[in-house]
Amino acid sequence: MTAPPLPAKTLRFGAFELDLETQQLRKAGALVRLQPQPFKVLTVLVRRAGQVVGREDLRRELWGDETFVDFEQGLNFCIRQIRVMLGDEAQAPRYIETIPRRGYRFIAQVDGIDGVPRRETKGETARSWFLKRGGKWTLATASVVVAVALIAAATLGHIRRPAPLTAKDYLLVTEFVNNTGDPIFDGTLRKAVSVDLGQSPYLNIVSDERIKESLGFMGKPPDTRITSEIGREICRRNGIKAMVTGSISTLGNQYVVTLEAEDANSADTLAEEQAQAPSEQQVLNALGKCNEKLRRKLGEALASIQQFNKPLEQATTPSLEALQAYTLGFEKRQREGDLASIPFFERAIQLDPNFALAYAHLGVVYSNNEQWGLAEEYEKKALALSDRVSERERLYITAHYYNTIGDKEKEIQSYELYGRLYPQDAIPQDDLSFDYTVLGQFGKGLDHALLGLSLAPASPTMHSQAAHAYAGLVRLEEAKAIVREGLNRAPDSWLLDLDLSNIALAQGDKTTRDQADAALKRSPEGTLNLLYRDAALAASHGQLREAEELYSQAKGLALKLGLKDNAAYAVALQAVSEAYLQHPSLARTSAKTALSMSQMMDLIVSAAWALALAGDDRQASTLISDLAKRRPDDTMIHFVWVPSIEALATLHRGDPEPALEVMGPAAQYDRAMLDPRLVRANAYLQAKRAAEAIQEFQRVLALKSSFPSDPTCSLAQLGLARAYDLAGDRDKSLAAYQDFLALWKNADPDIPILKQAKVDYAKLNGPR
Repeated sequence: MTAPPLPAKTLRFGAFELDLETQQLRKAGALVRLQPQPFKVLTVLVRRAGQVVGREDLRRELWGDETFVDFEQGLNFCIRQIRVMLGDEAQAPRYIETIPRRGYRFIAQVDGIDGVPRRETKGETARSWFLKRGGKWTLATASVVVAVALIAAATLGHIRRPAPLTAKDYLLVTEFVNNTGDPIFDGTLRKAVSVDLGQSPYLNIVSDERIKESLGFMGKPPDTRITSEIGREICRRNGIKAMVTGSISTLGNQYVVTLEAEDANSADTLAEEQAQAPSEQQVLNALGKCNEKLRRKLGEALASIQQFNKPLEQATTPSLEALQAYTLGFEKRQREGDLASIPFFERAIQLDPNFALAYAHLGVVYSNNEQWGLAEEYEKKALALSDRVSERERLYITAHYYNTIGDKEKEIQSYELYGRLYPQDAIPQDDLSFDYTVLGQFGKGLDHALLGLSLAPASPTMHSQAAHAYAGLVRLEEAKAIVREGLNRAPDSWLLDLDLSNIALAQGDKTTRDQADAALKRSPEGTLNLLYRDAALAASHGQLREAEELYSQAKGLALKLGLKDNAAYAVALQAVSEAYLQHPSLARTSAKTALSMSQMMDLIVSAAWALALAGDDRQASTLISDLAKRRPDDTMIHFVWVPSIEALATLHRGDPEPALEVMGPAAQYDRAMLDPRLVRANAYLQAKRAAEAIQEFQRVLALKSSFPSDPTCSLAQLGLARAYDLAGDRDKSLAAYQDFLALWKNADPDIPILKQAKVDYAKLNGPR
């Protein structure tokens, strides 16, 4: 049956009619609403059916030479909208074919009376070729041609195309083009896509930290909107293979979300997905469906998608308002620090009380600021909701929960599993490096730090972790080099400035130390931490009055910054210094003052330790026992601090052997902890086990590269002198005394330790 004639300026393809005069698109007679720009693009492509229309040709024809819009995103949006309306797909097109690196071609047959040529179908092309070769077209001939075409199609269908991405490639997520005018989608949908695609062990999403560093190198502020143009530049600078762009538009009462993965170098489309949502509340659900299909097209195995595919609304939140607040909190934390993010995470939880990720990040923020009670409260809530989130987020929550409650073994196990499932994620490597270094396993700490740096080369904390591990291995030049490398990438990092100052202190490099100290004083956080370091350094030289003054300054600055717990901690550390320098009454007063200001976990440990050193065994034991009851899973409290305080009480009673027995459980955890090791060394000395005392004091001194300002190292030097004397090695004992006295040459003259050391040295150095 012959098709009825079309009115002038009307083109027909498939079930569609394109009326150029009224600028309407109809499907089977029903009007299809298409926005003006997509309509123009469709018109150009249909008019030039069968021809490749370049992207630049479309720009000139539609936008003109004076283009001030983001043309790339605009054209991509138009093509997506057209495909949505036509029910077309980029990977299996029926109407619009993408020509890589060139443009687009309309491939369907077009009929019309406006002079547009009728495009040959595949069958007609074969027939024309056959006739041109002089053949006679018959039914049998047609059957042969069709059979050959079918065989070719079947053969091609079995050729497996290589996956667009591999498990080692990175994927950058850009901001959505928001055509709705509703600000609720700004930034929110990008965060949703990052979380959703991030649950895949196959895809590696570029971190915000890496993006922030790239923006700095590009001379752009850290809050720059990551458009497709900016995204391409970031990708090219960092060797990132692909990026995901997205858009959201309204279509009547519905929303249309689109996602496209493109090759960052060629701009070729690697995969594309579109979905519609009947309401704003269903947008995240539609987006989640797009993400799932996109993962498949980018090369992830179906089994992996099935295993790691929590629905987006469940992995994050069904509330767009809550997700917006969470996104703002995440951005605030990245750009302004932990404290600035708290109101936004709290708002996200108010909007959705089941928002597991918001609880988790709020717990981490409070943990970083040593608000352990609040940290544990929020991490517990996150853990209770962790069955809702993706596997990556579940491991993140679980590991941080164990960190908060202090269970080192389970924390390490969780991070190890996290690292195995997501080998391109730097987070587990960062925390594993910290944990192993704290436990004195410096080699493992370094391995994880270097692996983390290969994944997050801009991370200041990874550079710091690597430096601490190098210092623990007494490889100070390498520690200094990696800190300088970190400062080249993050010149405003007070953490790295403090590391550089400490390394220079350990090396006796005054010039570098002075430069690093000056840099620290540029920020309040740097100034506060420098005060803590210098207060401890003064105590390590026997200068108690100066130490007390510096701790007082630290307390004042912390209060000025609104950090009450931090201020109390300064008083607790002052108590420890006073106890070590044998001013027990001062230590008791400072410890009680600190406890009246705060009940922070670290503060209680320090106050209990100061009281134990000062001989107040009962009060120290009560404090640490109560804390142990409150924290039944805390490895360090139960296996290090409880036995160490008990051992000190035993030594005060003159029973060194039971003290050594009590210290047994601490040995596997305190290899990088100066205080318990000093207790063990003094117990050997009191038990007159000279060889073991010498060895243990030397182990304390070996940690001086990591803790160059700690008073325990000075006391270990004095203990070593006494241990050599006990062993009958007069020359080594004299040398050790001389080293101690040189270190304390400017000490306060009334320090009891100094007075006794001078007496012992004079006696040893006298006539034989």
